[in-house]
Amino acid sequence: MSVTTTSLVEVARVIKPQGLRGDVGVLMLWEGSDLLLHVRDVVVRRANGTEFAARVERIARAGKGWRIAFEGYASRDSAELLRGAGILVERAQFPAPAAGEVYLLDFVQAAVEGPDGVVIGEVVEVLTYPSCDAFVIKLLTGELAELAVVDDWVSQLDSVGHRVRLVSLDGLVTQ
Repeated sequence: MSVTTTSLVEVARVIKPQGLRGDVGVLMLWEGSDLLLHVRDVVVRRANGTEFAARVERIARAGKGWRIAFEGYASRDSAELLRGAGILVERAQFPAPAAGEVYLLDFVQAAVEGPDGVVIGEVVEVLTYPSCDAFVIKLLTGELAELAVVDDWVSQLDSVGHRVRLVSLDGLVTQ
C-alpha cells in the first residue's frame, strides 16, 4: 500500500473478474481489514489514473479476499475494465481506532525525531510490505529514507503531537 496526503485512501485492489455477473475479486492491502463491509460508496482508480465514484452493490468473503459487485457493472466484460484498479475510501469513513491503536496513514506529514528529540525530517508516505509497514521519511537534507515501523526502530507514535520518535538513527535506509 502506498498512502500520501489526501482524504482518499487506497485500501484494496481489484484482481480480476469473478463469474459472469460483473463481480470482481478484490484483495485488501491489509489482509485483516473488513472496512469494505462498512462502506457503500468508494472511488475506483483505474490503472491509467482515472477515477470514478462507485457504489458497492454486494460483497462477500472469498478466500483471502472479497468478491464485490459494483452498481452498473453487470457483465464479465464490464468487470474486466476494473482489473488492476485501486479501491479508495474517504479517511472519514474509517472506524475509530481501538484504544492504544493508531492508523499509520495519519502520520503522513508528521515530524520525525531522533532519539534526542531533534527533528530529522518528515513522514511523506506509508508503505505496506508483507513483513511490516514502513515510513518513507524526507530527511532535512532532502534525501528520502525508509524505516520499518517496528518497536526496534520506533519508540513513540504521538498522534496528538503529530510526531514520530525513533529509537536510533541506525534503522534508516536511504533510497
